[in-house]
Amino acid sequence: MKRSVFTVFLFVFLSIFSQAKDVQGQWIAPAEISSPNVWMAFRKDVNLDKAPSQAVASIAVDSKYWLWINGDIVIREGGLKRGPDPHNTYYDEVDLSGYLKQGKNEIAILVWYFGKEGFSHKSSGKAGLLFEMSASGKRIVSDGTWWCRIHPAYGNTEAPHPNFRLPESNIRFDARSDIKGWQTVDSPKAMGFHKAVTVAKKGETPYNELVLRPIPQWKDFGVKDIDKTEIKVGEQADTIAAYFPYNLQMTPVLDITDPVGGNLVSIYTDNTYAAGDINLRAEYITAPGQQTYESKGWLNGHILYVVAPKGVTVNKISYRETGYATCLTGSFSCSDDFINRYWQKSLRTLYVNMRDTFFDCPERERAQWWGDETLLMGECFYTTDMATRALMKKGMHELIAWQRPDSSLFSPIPAGNYSEELPGQMLASVGWYGFWNYYMNTGDKQTIADVYPGVRKYLGIWTLDSTGLTNFRSGGWTWGDWGDNKDVRLIFAGWHYLALKAARQMALLLGQEADAEEYAATMARVKDAYNKCWNGKEYRHPDYKDCTDDRVQALAVISGIASEDKYPQILEVLKHSFHASPYMEKYVTEALFMMGEGNYAIRRMKERYAPMVNHPFYTTLFEGWDIGENGFGGGTVNHAWSGGELITIAQYVCGITPQTPGWKTFNIKPDCNVLKHTDITVPTSFGNIRSSVISASDRVLMDVTVPEGTTANVTVPGEGRSLVYINDVPQPKADFYTLTSGTYRIEKIFEPEFAIGKGEFILNGRPFIVKAAELHYPRIPREYWEHRIRMCKALGMNTICMYVFWNYHEQKEGEFSFEGNADIAEFCRLAQKHGMYVIVRPGPYVCAEWEMGGLPWWLLKKKDVKLRTLDPYYMDHVRLFLNRVGKELAPLQISEGGNIIMVQVENEYGAYGTDKQYITQVKNTLLESGFTGVPLFQCDWNTNFTNNGLDDLLWTMNFGTGADIRKQFARLKQLRPDTPLMCSEFWSGWFDHWGRKHETRPAGVMVDGIRDMLEDKISFSLYMTHGGTTFGHWGGANNPPFSAMCSSYDYDAPVSESGRATEKYMLLRNLLSKYSDSSSMPQIPDPLPVIGIPEFRFREVSPLFDNLPRAKKSREIRPMEEFDQGWGTILYRTKVNEEIPSGATLSITELHDWGQIYIDGKLIARLDRRKGEFTAELPAVSKGSRLDILVEAMGRVNFDKSIHDRKGITEKVEIISGSQAVSLHDWKVYNFPVDYEFTSSRKFREAKGQCPAPAYWKAEFDVDKTGDTFLDMRSWGKGLVWVNGHEIGRFWQIGPQQTLFVPGCWLKEGKNEIYVLDLLGCKEPVIKGLKTPILDDLRNGGIKAGAKKVIDLKSETAVHEGSFVHEGGWQEVRFDKPAEGRYFCLEMLSLQNEEEKAAIAELDILGPDGKPVSRENWKISFVDSEDSEDGNHSGEKVFDLQESTFWSAAAGEKCPHQLVIEMESNISVTGFRYLPRAESGCPGMIKDYKVYLRQYDFTYDALDETAVNEGLAILPYPQKVDVTGGNLILSSGRLSIGAVPQFKNEVGLFIDQLAADKGIDLKKTGVKKAAIRILKDDSLQNEEAYALSVSEDGVVVRSRGAAGAFYALQTLSQIMTANGDGVSIPECNIEDAPQLGWRSFMLDEGRSFKGMAVVKQLLDDMARLKMNVFHWHLTDDQGWRIEIRKYPLLTEVGARRDSTQVGWYEYNTYDGKPHEGFYTQAQIKEIIEYAAARHITVVPEIEMPGHSAAAVAAYPWLSAAGKQIRVPCKFGVQYNVFNPADERVLGFLEDVLDEVMDLFPSKVIHIGGDEVRYDEWKNSRQVMDFIAENNLGSPAGLQVWFTNKIASYIESKGRRMMGWNDITGDQLHHFQNEAAETTVGLSPDAVVQFWSGKPELVLKSARHGNDIVNSFNEYTYLDYSTEYDPVQATYNWKPISLEKAYSFSPVPDNFPEELKSKVIGAGCQMWGEWIPTVEKMNRQVYPRIAAYAEAFWSAPSQKDFSRFQRSLLPFLTLWSSR
Repeated sequence: MKRSVFTVFLFVFLSIFSQAKDVQGQWIAPAEISSPNVWMAFRKDVNLDKAPSQAVASIAVDSKYWLWINGDIVIREGGLKRGPDPHNTYYDEVDLSGYLKQGKNEIAILVWYFGKEGFSHKSSGKAGLLFEMSASGKRIVSDGTWWCRIHPAYGNTEAPHPNFRLPESNIRFDARSDIKGWQTVDSPKAMGFHKAVTVAKKGETPYNELVLRPIPQWKDFGVKDIDKTEIKVGEQADTIAAYFPYNLQMTPVLDITDPVGGNLVSIYTDNTYAAGDINLRAEYITAPGQQTYESKGWLNGHILYVVAPKGVTVNKISYRETGYATCLTGSFSCSDDFINRYWQKSLRTLYVNMRDTFFDCPERERAQWWGDETLLMGECFYTTDMATRALMKKGMHELIAWQRPDSSLFSPIPAGNYSEELPGQMLASVGWYGFWNYYMNTGDKQTIADVYPGVRKYLGIWTLDSTGLTNFRSGGWTWGDWGDNKDVRLIFAGWHYLALKAARQMALLLGQEADAEEYAATMARVKDAYNKCWNGKEYRHPDYKDCTDDRVQALAVISGIASEDKYPQILEVLKHSFHASPYMEKYVTEALFMMGEGNYAIRRMKERYAPMVNHPFYTTLFEGWDIGENGFGGGTVNHAWSGGELITIAQYVCGITPQTPGWKTFNIKPDCNVLKHTDITVPTSFGNIRSSVISASDRVLMDVTVPEGTTANVTVPGEGRSLVYINDVPQPKADFYTLTSGTYRIEKIFEPEFAIGKGEFILNGRPFIVKAAELHYPRIPREYWEHRIRMCKALGMNTICMYVFWNYHEQKEGEFSFEGNADIAEFCRLAQKHGMYVIVRPGPYVCAEWEMGGLPWWLLKKKDVKLRTLDPYYMDHVRLFLNRVGKELAPLQISEGGNIIMVQVENEYGAYGTDKQYITQVKNTLLESGFTGVPLFQCDWNTNFTNNGLDDLLWTMNFGTGADIRKQFARLKQLRPDTPLMCSEFWSGWFDHWGRKHETRPAGVMVDGIRDMLEDKISFSLYMTHGGTTFGHWGGANNPPFSAMCSSYDYDAPVSESGRATEKYMLLRNLLSKYSDSSSMPQIPDPLPVIGIPEFRFREVSPLFDNLPRAKKSREIRPMEEFDQGWGTILYRTKVNEEIPSGATLSITELHDWGQIYIDGKLIARLDRRKGEFTAELPAVSKGSRLDILVEAMGRVNFDKSIHDRKGITEKVEIISGSQAVSLHDWKVYNFPVDYEFTSSRKFREAKGQCPAPAYWKAEFDVDKTGDTFLDMRSWGKGLVWVNGHEIGRFWQIGPQQTLFVPGCWLKEGKNEIYVLDLLGCKEPVIKGLKTPILDDLRNGGIKAGAKKVIDLKSETAVHEGSFVHEGGWQEVRFDKPAEGRYFCLEMLSLQNEEEKAAIAELDILGPDGKPVSRENWKISFVDSEDSEDGNHSGEKVFDLQESTFWSAAAGEKCPHQLVIEMESNISVTGFRYLPRAESGCPGMIKDYKVYLRQYDFTYDALDETAVNEGLAILPYPQKVDVTGGNLILSSGRLSIGAVPQFKNEVGLFIDQLAADKGIDLKKTGVKKAAIRILKDDSLQNEEAYALSVSEDGVVVRSRGAAGAFYALQTLSQIMTANGDGVSIPECNIEDAPQLGWRSFMLDEGRSFKGMAVVKQLLDDMARLKMNVFHWHLTDDQGWRIEIRKYPLLTEVGARRDSTQVGWYEYNTYDGKPHEGFYTQAQIKEIIEYAAARHITVVPEIEMPGHSAAAVAAYPWLSAAGKQIRVPCKFGVQYNVFNPADERVLGFLEDVLDEVMDLFPSKVIHIGGDEVRYDEWKNSRQVMDFIAENNLGSPAGLQVWFTNKIASYIESKGRRMMGWNDITGDQLHHFQNEAAETTVGLSPDAVVQFWSGKPELVLKSARHGNDIVNSFNEYTYLDYSTEYDPVQATYNWKPISLEKAYSFSPVPDNFPEELKSKVIGAGCQMWGEWIPTVEKMNRQVYPRIAAYAEAFWSAPSQKDFSRFQRSLLPFLTLWSSR
C-alpha cells in the first residue's frame, strides 16, 4: 500500500528566505533551451538494495514538473513559479520512500519550461531540472547519466495566444507524436532519449540559490464526471459545453474516438475569452482509435468547451479538480439568504484564487497583486485552516525580497515583466490590514521581525508636504482604485496613516521605541493635515474638483482620523456617493459599521453586490459591480477582492475579532440589529470558535464554543430590562462576560417594553424603526381585516396604525358599540396574530376625511358647543368615550403582553388652535383610561408643532410625498436633538372630492421619501397603505371651500381600494425588502376573487314625495341635528303666503349641502354648496303655493373650525324682491335617514319604464359565486346604494368616481337585494358589476375660477411689493401701513427658477391685530392659470388648510400670474404669509411680487375668444396669413362642398370630420355650385402646398396634390365655427407649404403593445396636425409585434413576455402580468390603408443588430452567444444582438425584410441600429475572427459593415435604408468604448435619424452625404417628463416642457446654407418604456405633439409661442373630451 506524499514545507531562512539547500545535483536539460513552452522528459533508473524508510528528494525546475516513480504518478504540477526574490529559485522537498522499492526503480520527470516572463513568474531564461535524493545509502542526483529528450507531442497552438501577463502558453498535444510508456520503458534511448547535458551547476546563474518551497503541494480532488452537457452542432465541427458545478481550477480529461486521427480538438473554458483579454486554452490532435487525454495545464471557469471536428466522437468529458491544500473549516449561515449566498460565492472565489500565490483572478493574470492579497488574507482568517498561513507568509517574504534599490515596493511579484509601484496598494499591504492583521491573527512575531526592516525602508521614502499631508507619489501606476471620482491625494494619505499606525505597532512589538515615536509624530501631522481637508460636510483635497469620494471618507473613519462628530456628515456622503470599486467597498462598509450604521452598511452592500450575488449562473464574484460595461474594462467574474465583505460580516455582524495576537483572547460581540440569526465557525490554531445567535422578539439565544487554551469576552446584544442566563445560571448585569474554554448556552430575556431611547425607539431592548401601515377598520369589511393586515405585512411593514372613530362607536349619545366591524380589540389581536404591532390614535378628533373628523354629530345638538376645546359638555363626553376605548384596548398594550406600542393624543391640533391646557387634559384622560404602559405622542406639521407641544409627550411630524424630509425635521431636531424621529402620517396619495380630478401621487417619489427616512433611521406611518372604502354616509368634507369626499378612499395607496397590490405596492415592497426586520419577506396574499355581474334592471320604484315619513313641525327653520337626524336627506316644506313676482330671489342661509327647490312639485333650481350657491331666481309664484326644499347632507366638514358643520338649512330662508326680504316660517320637516330599515320600508311600485326623481329604487340580482365587484353607476344621478342590508356608499354622476365597491363577503350566492336612492334622477335604472373600478371619470370638468377673463391692473396701485427669500417654510410680509379691502390680489412677477411652474401651498392674510384672519368663507375670485393636468392644483388650494396641497400654474404658462381672493368682508390688512411647496428646493417658489387690495372686485376684460377663431388661430401656423376682415356666414342651406375628382377622398374625410368634431352637416355638390370649392393648381410648389381664400363669395381651396387639399381642409376646419344652423369663417387669404417634407411621430410598440384602435386614433390626430410619417417601432428587446410568416416563432415566442419592469431601470420590481400582442399582416395592411387615406406614410422599424432579444428568444442561433433566453421583462439595453458573422443570420434578416417590404409601400425602411452592446461580439471567437479577416478594426467597424450590407440589400429592392445615428459608427454610449476603426464608411444613400450625441454629428453626416431626420432626444422624446423628475434626472433626462418642445429647431443653428437641404425632416418619439397604459401615453403625447407639428411645418420666423397656446385651445378641448 503506497503512502500519501509527505511534503516538507518548513521555512528556514538565512535572512528573510530559506537557507539555500546544498543539493549535489546539476542543472540538466536535453540541450541549451530558451525557447518558450518546451516540455522535456527525463528518465533515471536506480537500483536500491532495500526499500528506503526515508527518501526526501529535492527537486527544482524552471517552471513546473510531473513526477512518476515506477510508472505511478507522485507529483502533479510540482514546482512553484519562479521568484522567491529577483534572483533565486524555489525547490520542492518530496518524501518518495512510499514509492521506492527494493531493486530497480524508474524515476520519470516531465518538465514544462514556460520560457516567458509574466506577472507571476520570473523566468531564468534557461530550461533545466535539478534533482537530489539519498535513499538506502545511495545518492541520486541530476547529472549527465540521466536520459532526456524534448517531448515531441507538446507544442504551441496557433493564435490567439494568451495575454502578456501570463507566463504560461497554450498547450497543444499531438497524440500522434506521443512517446507512450516512456516513464517505464526499459530503453529510453529507443524512444529517442539521449544523455542530458549540464546547463548550470548548483548555485550558478541563472538559477542561483535555491529556496525551499514554503507551501504544500496541490490538493487533488480526483477525476470527476460532468453532470450536464450541451451540444451545438456546426457544419465543420460540434461544440460540446460541459458544465462544472462551480468555478474551479481543473485539468480537462477527454475520452475520444477518431477512426482516422490527425484532427484538432479545441479545448477552452468560458474564461478563455473573458475579462477583457485572451487567456489560456488547449488543443489536442487525435491519434487513430480510442484515446484518453488529460491536458496538464490547469484552466478555470464554469463551462468547458470541447470543439470536435466531424468524425471525432467525444465519448466522455471529465475533469480533475485541484487547488491549494487547505480546508474550508470555517462556516457561516444567517437569516438573510442574500448574505448566505454572498458568503458562499466569496468562499468559492477565494479558493479559486490561491495556488502558487494568492492572485487577483485565475484566468487573466494569476498575479499576486498585494491589494487583493490583503483582502484575501483577511478572508482566510475566518474561513480556512492553518495551511493558508504559509501562503500568506510566502507572499509577505516575497514582497519585501523584491524591494527595489530605491526602497520602493511593487506588486505583483514574483514578476518578470512588471515592476511598477502602486503606491496605495503597497501602503495597504504593509499596513494595518496587511502585515499587522497577519500578526494579530497568527501571533507570528518572527515573520514581523523578518519583514519590518523592509517596511521601515519603504515608509522612509514617503514624505509630507508643508501642511503635513502625505506627498503625492505617482509610482509606476497611480491607480488608487477602479471606478471614477478618486481623490487620490487623500486616498494615499489615508493608506499612509494606516501604514504608519501598523509600523508603530510593529516597532513596539520588536522593541524599537524610537521608531514608534517617529511614526506617532508623523501620524499626528498626517491626521492634522487630513482634517484640514474637512470642509464641514466632507473630506476633500483642495486640488480635487470631481464628485465627493466615498473612499476617502471611509479611510478617515477606519483609520481613526475622523472624529465622531463628523460621522453624521460622512454618513450623508456615503449614502449618496458610490464610486468605490469592490476593492475599496469593503473599507466603506467597515466605516459604516464603525459609525454604528450597520443596517445601512448591509443595505448598501446588498444593493451594490446584487448583480454578482443574484446572478443565477456564476458561482463566483466579479471584479466590477457587474459584468460587461460595468466590469471595469471587461473585468473578471472571479475576483476575490469582492469577497472582502466576508471579513466585515464576521467582524461586525458576528462580532468575532482577536483581542490578543493569535486569538489567545478574542471578542464575541454580535450585532442583532443587522441580522436576527447568525451562526459562524472561525478556525484558529487553538481550535474552532463558534458563535450562534438567534434574536427573537423577546430574547436573544447564543451558543458559544471557546477553544481549549483561549478566553472569550462575550457581549450579549440588547438593551433594556432583561435577565441573562449562562448554562441556565443567572448572571449579574455586565457589559460582557469572560468565558474560558468550553461550550455555553447564553440566554438574554427581555421584559416586554416599547420605549423612547436616545434618538431611537427601543422595542424589547433593541432599536426599532416603526414601519407602520395606516389602516382604518371601518373602511374594511371585518371579514377582510386579516387579508389587509397580511398585505401590509407582506409589504414589509411591522406595525398597523389605526384611528379610533368616536362617531362610529357612539352613533347615538350614550350607546357604545364595539362589536362586529367596530370590534377594535379584535382588529388589534388579528394584527398581533400576524406579528404586527399597533399604534392607536383614539382622537377624540381624527380627521381622516371622515364625517366630522370622527366626532359624533349629536354634539352639535347643543347650539353653543365648542368642539376640541375645554368646553365642559364636550370634555365630559370625551372622557366617557376614551374611558370606553381604554376598556377595550388598554389590556392590549405591549406592557400587558399585547401589541399596542404607542397611543396618540388628539390629532394635528396645531392646525386647529393653540391650547396646551386642552391637550394636557386629553393626555390625562388617556392616562386615566389605562394607557400608561406605552409612550404617548402627538403629531402636527413642522410649521406648527410647537404651538401645543407638551414636554412629556413624543413629538412627531406629518407630511406627504415629495417633501424635503430633512427640512421637515430640522426644527424638531434643533429643539430635541436626542428624540426619535417619526413621520406619523406620510401621505402616499390623496383623497378624492366630488367634481374634482382623481388624485394620484407618483410612486417613485413616495418610495424615494420612504427610502430617505429609512436611511436616516426615521420611523414612519404610511397614510394610507390601504385606504379602502368610506362605506355609506361616513365620508367627510373640506372647507374652505366646501368640498365633499367620494366614497372610494382608494387614496392612490399601495394597496388598492379592493385590496390588490399596485405598482406602488411592488415598488415599495422592493425597497422595504432591503430594510426588512426578518430574513425574508412574507408572500403576498392571493387577491380575493373578483366577479362581474351582468346588467340588471330596477323594476320597482318609490318616488320620494309619494312616500313621505311623518312630518315634524317647526316655526323657524332649523338644522337637521335639531330634528334628531344625523345623516341623510331632509325635506323642508312650507306654503307661500304672498304672491311672488317673477324674478324674486329665494335666499337660503345656509344650505348644507346640496338642495333642490320645488314650487308645487315642479323643480325650479338646484343649489350646490360647493359652488357657493345659496340663492335661486324664482318664477312667478301664486299665493298658497307649496315650497319644498330637499336638502342632502353630503358629509360634515372634518377639518379646522368648520367641523361645527350643521346640516340641512342652518339659519333662515328668505324671499327677496327688490329691497324687501321676507323670512319664511311654519315649516313641516321630513327626515330621510340612511339606515337600511328606513330605506327598505318604503312603499315600492312597478316603475313601468318611468324614471321619477327623487326616488328610491329596489331590485334583485343573482350571482353564481361571490366575489368583489364594482357597481357601475354611470346611468344614475346622485344618491346612495344599499346591498343586502349594507350601506355601500354615495354616487354622483359628476365623478370622478363612477363605481361603488361591493365586497364579495357581503354578497350571497343566488339572490341579492339592492336599494338605490337617486335624488337627481337616472338616465336608465340599470346597474352591472364590473371587475375593475372607475375612479377617474370626471364629467363636469371640475370647478375653475376666473375662466374666460383677464385681470386689468393697469390702473391699480400696489399696496406692497417685494421679493421672497429662496427657502422653505412660512415667510411673513408686513405692509408699511394697513390697507382696507375685501379682494386681495397677489401678482407673481417672477420665480426663483423660471423653468418651473409657479406654486403656492398656503396663504394667510393678516388682520389688524397682525394675526391670520379666518379663511372659512374665502373664495377665489380670479386666478389666471391652474394646473389640472398633473393634479388638482386649483386656486382654492392656497387656503384649503392643507400644507401638502398647492395651487400651481399650468405647464408652459410663465409669469406674471395673478390670484384674487375674496374674503368674507372688508378688513384692515396689515400683511400676509406665504408658504411655498414642501418639496426639496421649493419648486415653483415666487420671487418678485406685488399685492393689490380693493374693497370691491377688480376689473376684468373678457378673454377675446374671437381671436382664437380668427385666421390667426391655426395649428400648425401657415407660411402666409392675411386676414381681410369680416366673416363669411354660410347658412345651413349654403353649407356645401365640391371638388375636382382627384380630391374626392379628401372631401369625404372632411365631411365626416366636421360632423364628428363640430356637429356641422356639410353637403357634397358640384364644384361650381358649392360654397366651398376644391380646385387643382399645378403652379403650386409641391404636392403638400395649398392656397386658401375666404371671401363673401365663398371658400376656394387650390392645391397641386391631394395632400395639399387635405391640409387646406384641416386649416379650414380650424377656422370654421358653428353659428346657429350654419357656420362662420373669417375672411382671409392663406398660402402654405411645409418647411420639411418628413414630419414624423414615432410609436414604440416593441415595449408596450397598444393595438389598432389606439394607432388609428393617433393617425387621426397626426392628420389634423399635418404630420405625414408614422414611424412604427415594431420590434425591440421586450417584444416582436409584426407577423413574419416564414418565422412564426417571432410572434409565438417573441411577442409575449412574462412580466414588465415597473418603477425605473434600477428597480428590480415587476408587475407579474404577462404582456403580449402583435399585428397580423392583414391588420398591418388595414392600418397602412387608413394612414394613406390621411396622407400619412407608415415607415416600419425593424431593429438590428441590437435591441433584438425578442427575436433571439425565438431563435437563439441568431446571436453569437447562441444561448436560449426568454423575452426580457427588464427595460434598458440588453446584451443580445444579431451575429453578423453568421450567414444564416444575414439570410434571416433578408427574409424578414422581404416580408416587411412586401407589406409596407414606404420608400424608406428603418432598421434601428441603435445602442448595440458589443459584449457578445467581443466574447465570440467567430465574430472577432470575422472582424480581423475583413479588416473591420473593431466591433464598431463591424456594425458599419453590417449596416452597409443591409443598406445594399434594401437598395437592391428599390428602397432606402434609415437608422438612428448610431449606424454612423460614432461612439455615442458609455458602454461602447470605441468608435468605428474601419476604412468603410456608411452608405451615403442611408438616411440618418439623429437622436443622440453632440449636435455637430448632424453636420458630420450631412457632409458625408447622408440625408438627416433630426430627432434630438433632448427636445423630441415624448417619454421625457414635462417638468423636473428626480427619477428621470438620474439618467440625465432633462424635462421637455411644452415651450421647449415648441422651441425645437430641426435645422441646427449656424448650419451651413449649402447643407440645410440635407435635413429632410424631423420626428418626435413616443418610447414605450415606463408607459404601460394608453392613458399614460396620452399624458405624454398631448399636447406636446402639437408643438412638434408646428415646429416641423412652420418656418422659424412664423413661430410664436403665445399664439400657439391660443391655437391649441380647441385641440385641448377635443383631446380632453375623450
